[in-house]
Amino acid sequence: MQKISKRPFRIFVLIALAINIFSANIVQAWYDNAWSSRIKVTVDSAKVTADQTNFPVMVDLSDLPVG
Repeated sequence: MQKISKRPFRIFVLIALAINIFSANIVQAWYDNAWSSRIKVTVDSAKVTADQTNFPVMVDLSDLPVG
């Protein structure tokens, strides 16, 4: 029986962890709790015919309140 080296597996795990940590920081980097110009967006459940995940929503920004 051929012995399999653990080194390639360890390298793979380290690379996977590094990618996971790096990508999590990118996702969180765009959001700031101190933003003062936020507007709540509500999707009317009466206009959605079924449970949805990961679906597009059109948001019209032309009618935003000023100030």
